[in-house]
Amino acid sequence: MTAGTSSGYLRLHSDAIPTGAAALERPPNEPHDPGPPGSASAQPPAQPPPASEPGWGYPPGYVPPAPPPPMPERPGPVTAAAVILIALGVIVALFGALSLFAGAVFPSVADSPEFREQFGDVSEALGGLFLVVGVIVLAYGMMEVLTGIFALSGRAWSRISGLIVAVLGILFSLLGVLPGEDGAGVSFVFVALLAAYGYVAWVLASRGWWFSR
Repeated sequence: MTAGTSSGYLRLHSDAIPTGAAALERPPNEPHDPGPPGSASAQPPAQPPPASEPGWGYPPGYVPPAPPPPMPERPGPVTAAAVILIALGVIVALFGALSLFAGAVFPSVADSPEFREQFGDVSEALGGLFLVVGVIVLAYGMMEVLTGIFALSGRAWSRISGLIVAVLGILFSLLGVLPGEDGAGVSFVFVALLAAYGYVAWVLASRGWWFSR
């Protein structure tokens, strides 16, 4: 190779070798020709998502609320008191319905010859009394039934109404438990009613935490 040919070769290849600042700006192992725009080699590398990106649908720092506490189990005495109220309410309501029926048919029965022969002349106002008593007793029995049903689910108002009907039941039972002037014995029915209503009143007064709904 001659001197002229050698110098021309060096000039040709020296133009392709970066020097100075261009050599420092180009990272190592980078190809000289990045390729035409739009090619795969010209696309920037995919960037990973930032590490502080919040979760789906929640703002930064959001803390989900804690689940509600489980419902406490119903105490056994409350269940027993509610069942007693429902049973007594059904019985009382039946007596109220019978009293309403007696008051409705009393005028026609009082006019019959057989009734007059046996009981004499009876005022028809007695039929109205049967009607009034029947309405009161029927309403009292229905109140007992509704109170017992809603006491099972812990309704606050059922505790108040249950205490009211229990106290009224205790007062009514005492009329049959206390001996009369003629020295008559104590009726077992009134003793059972007194015990039942007393138990209901005690449970409703001592288990107030259940009736918080």
